[in-house]
Amino acid sequence: MRRILIVAVLTLLVGTGAWYYSLHSPRSGSVAIAAHGATSTPVVLPTAVPSATPTVAPTATPAPTATPAPTATPEPPPAPEVKSPTNPDSGTWYAGKDVTFAWTEPSDTAVAGYSYVVDQTATGSAPETVRTTATTVTLSDLPDGAWYLHVRAIGADGQWGPSATFPVKLDRVPLSVTTPKFSAFTFNPAFFEQDVWFNVSKPAQITVEVQDAKGATVRTFHIQQPKADEVDLTWDGKTDKGAVAPAGEYGYLVKADDGHGHQATAQVSGLAVTNDRIVVSLSKQSLTAYDGNTPVVTSLVTTGNQLLPTPVGVFPVLGKYSPFTFHSPWPKGSPFWYADSPVTYALLFDNRGYYIHDAPWRTDYGPGSNAKPGTPGQDLTGSHGCINVPLPIAKQLFEWAPTGTAVQVVP
Repeated sequence: MRRILIVAVLTLLVGTGAWYYSLHSPRSGSVAIAAHGATSTPVVLPTAVPSATPTVAPTATPAPTATPAPTATPEPPPAPEVKSPTNPDSGTWYAGKDVTFAWTEPSDTAVAGYSYVVDQTATGSAPETVRTTATTVTLSDLPDGAWYLHVRAIGADGQWGPSATFPVKLDRVPLSVTTPKFSAFTFNPAFFEQDVWFNVSKPAQITVEVQDAKGATVRTFHIQQPKADEVDLTWDGKTDKGAVAPAGEYGYLVKADDGHGHQATAQVSGLAVTNDRIVVSLSKQSLTAYDGNTPVVTSLVTTGNQLLPTPVGVFPVLGKYSPFTFHSPWPKGSPFWYADSPVTYALLFDNRGYYIHDAPWRTDYGPGSNAKPGTPGQDLTGSHGCINVPLPIAKQLFEWAPTGTAVQVVP
């Protein structure tokens, strides 16, 4: 019984194994195995099956990392646009004390501040130092001269932009012109020119107008004066068209402009152009005064003797004196010395001491009156070089001939 039970158990185990292998093993290549001591249906044992190679789960390919978008490089602020409400024209000289500059703030760049500097270099640049956050600056201490404002901005990221430059010109010194002076207030253009001079306080462009009694300009002079100094010019008595100016009253108007906004003027009147002349003939010992070509005064005269002759030439009347006393320029003891000699009328025509004058001590005039031997200045001898005329003639000439009248002494 026990034997039968063991066989049965074995048979069950074999069957169970056969069932298991029939499920998990292929049929081909099987081998029949018979249990010892028992008759049964052959059990097919599975052929050893190699262990299956484990299937490795594929590794997930990582998703590509997104490339970050490139960050834009910060741009520095652009150069400001600069203007000046007080000195808007960079080519004009201004006389104001205060100079205000204003500049634009960039619309597309954040600005942290501005740097500026004022110098006299057109190609200068503002330093990289913040001086203000405002967009205007007013300066009150700039000396006269040409100046340049340089201004630049710094961005919020610390980058400095380029400099902008604005020029200004300052000249606050006024211009002045002195009243003109003259070599003679009256002159005859047939013999003389009129020298004119005055002073300007600084370099200037000068216009001088010669005007007639009605204020019409007959002659214009243009002078570029390079420094503060005396200005000299000469009028030959002609108009701008080259004709001799008519006899009459004239004046001068001086206009000066320093080109920096300063002007000055000076004016004088009461001058005259004349056709008057006094002709003295030494050979004829005579005098004739002319208005143009018309004789107005004629007289005999006495001129210097051979030792002290009257000079020949054309001279202007330099001065008129009434009364007048002559003092000897020669010392006492000289053959030419004379005592003080008063006269009523004297017209100086040469600065060396030659006059037309009356001679109370003289009664002899005309040819030969200057040729007699004796000490000059006596009644019957010649003069010390002056032109002696009778008192009525001296009075008439004194009243008729203005300073500047030509005295023409001919042989």
